[in-house]
Amino acid sequence: METPKEKKPVTNKNKGRQSSAASFFPKNKGVKSVKETQNSFSVIRAFSKMINYGFSIFYVGFIISVWFFPENYSIEIIYNLTLILIFEFILVHSGVFMSVFKNFFCDIRICLGLWSFCTGH
Repeated sequence: METPKEKKPVTNKNKGRQSSAASFFPKNKGVKSVKETQNSFSVIRAFSKMINYGFSIFYVGFIISVWFFPENYSIEIIYNLTLILIFEFILVHSGVFMSVFKNFFCDIRICLGLWSFCTGH
């Protein structure tokens, strides 16, 4: 007859570690004492939007003034604004560039790879 095998207790390998889902999305939601509505903090939001619009108008006005009157500004300011405008142009249009030219860039990489392989470079 065989002797009964002793059962080993099941241990949790992740003991001491919490899963990211458990800590980020708790099962029991906390009780909120303040009811948030759609119009909560509307004064702060309005003030924030006014500041945002003010900075945007200042920025655009500064770029327009440098564009029309470059003699009033130093070379460094013109150079820096040129770099900022180029960077913004790339950021704004990068999605369009990638969607339009995705097959084109793949074809160029294949052609360059074949060229370097054939010429030994």
